[in-house]
Amino acid sequence: MMDSNNGTELGNSSLDKFTRAYNNSKEYPFTLQLPFLSNDVLEDYHKLLQVHAPRLFSKPDLSRITLWEYLAGDLEEEVDDSQELHDHLHGRNEKDVLCRHVFINACHSRSPLHCSEELFKKLLTFHQVAPFFLDDLVTFGKQLHQLDVCLSRFTDHNAYYMHHNGSPLPQLGRSGNEIRHSFLLRSAERADPGNPDPWQWRTRPCAVYHSFDLVTGKAVWITTKADHAVQRRIMGNSRNFEALYSSAIDSTSDIRDIPHLLEATLATHLVYFRWCEDSWRWFIRDIDQCLTDKAEKGRVMPVDRRPYETNLPGRKETGLSSPTTAEFPNNTGDQAKGGCLSLLRRIRSYERRTASRLVVCPQKAGGPDVIHDEAFILGEFNFKDFQILGTIHRKLEEARRTCKLNRQALDDICRYYTEMAQYYPSDISSQEEKDIGQSISQFVRKVKAITQSFERSEEQLTSLRTIVAESDIPLLENILQLRGSYASRMLAEAAHGMSAFMANISWWGYIIALLVFISFYSTATTGLLQSPIFECQADTGSCLVNRAALSLFFEIAGPLTAVGLIVFCCLKARARVKTESSLA
Repeated sequence: MMDSNNGTELGNSSLDKFTRAYNNSKEYPFTLQLPFLSNDVLEDYHKLLQVHAPRLFSKPDLSRITLWEYLAGDLEEEVDDSQELHDHLHGRNEKDVLCRHVFINACHSRSPLHCSEELFKKLLTFHQVAPFFLDDLVTFGKQLHQLDVCLSRFTDHNAYYMHHNGSPLPQLGRSGNEIRHSFLLRSAERADPGNPDPWQWRTRPCAVYHSFDLVTGKAVWITTKADHAVQRRIMGNSRNFEALYSSAIDSTSDIRDIPHLLEATLATHLVYFRWCEDSWRWFIRDIDQCLTDKAEKGRVMPVDRRPYETNLPGRKETGLSSPTTAEFPNNTGDQAKGGCLSLLRRIRSYERRTASRLVVCPQKAGGPDVIHDEAFILGEFNFKDFQILGTIHRKLEEARRTCKLNRQALDDICRYYTEMAQYYPSDISSQEEKDIGQSISQFVRKVKAITQSFERSEEQLTSLRTIVAESDIPLLENILQLRGSYASRMLAEAAHGMSAFMANISWWGYIIALLVFISFYSTATTGLLQSPIFECQADTGSCLVNRAALSLFFEIAGPLTAVGLIVFCCLKARARVKTESSLA
């Protein structure tokens, strides 16, 4: 068999098998030389990668990952394609560097990674990364909404092997005795760091794979995060890490101080953990402030009396000064009449005051503030406030679960390193084992401080969520119901005033009806008898009353008008009886 890159024939040595697997990296994870439980595991992850690859990876021309290595002149190199990656990792036939960081970024957390599928498979095949890392990686990629909400986790890859030793590759400086794990953590970050708006906070993930060789001290880190926040932190601590690595290396031999190299690896863990923990305090503070702004007006609303026990709009509250509030017009005369204009003015005035700002009038020094004019207060509440409180409640619950799962992941990592003695090489000295134990103890103590911070954040978020769910949201629901009742009461009283006004003018209708009856009968009598009641003399120009015609008119129109009025009154009385019986 020939190597496709340099034309050399491959044998059956560990390096030859590795080279064949690397050249056939498109079949990842079947290219791994690791003792897995069964081939079913590889088959499942191969299908998983095929399903998610279209949304997870970008096109080859948009691919760009960053390699950053210690003790290689702090080399930072951007790799665009698989050939560049091959030239950097495998083409020089050199041993692995002491520590390599691979950073994979994206435009944002819901966009494809800046890495092609081919480049990704070559990278994971070269470093023999277990496919369990894909469980964390599928959180990224193109998606409409954030997937795996609140998910944080730690995965011990060694726990899935039949035995913890992999295939040694001395040509690459790999002993095969490695610890391998991955973790997914989430932190709160602002979408726009310069914008103080509390709604700019987002929960963003970071997936990390790590391996550490317990014999050679070589470490590999693969960090997947949309922006460069973690990458900047890692590079910003390069001097501290370089000092640890320098103290662990003997320039005259290949001997490595494993306890110091492990200490550098543990210090790198803390960079990720502190990024994960740093911003939650400010996230909680901003959400708390937003909650206070939205819920405070409901908490201070006076409840000592019902709003409709006061007069309808048209009065002036003594607690409000005219320059600070839009008073209702004093339409006392119109309200007494209850006319249409009064109704329109009252409704428009109510709408104007609904759109105005809440006015809080301070009472006495040291005492609570008092808000007057319930109609004005109720107008300040709307369904949008209810939606905002619901959104805040959801954010609080998501943040609480995220902090809890972050804390559990860190606890798992502490437990993992505490039990790491089972992975020690057989020839480790007692002094090295003691030094490693001290480094792990210091690391666990620092991680415990971070988990305690997460516990405090979790308690704060639980408290705020309980306040919103059991106090603010029910209170706002009751206020919105009260607002609807008040508006209904106002419209009902306005309608009652209109009814009173119509009742006052109903007698004018009766008089007009009587005149219509008389005019009708007068016209009919004149037309039928051809005898006008008034006669005009053409010669003198005077107008005289025809007494005979007038007498005949009353004889006909009088009884008919009386009959008409009697029928009208009977029908009206019958309608009133029906109305009263239906109301009863």
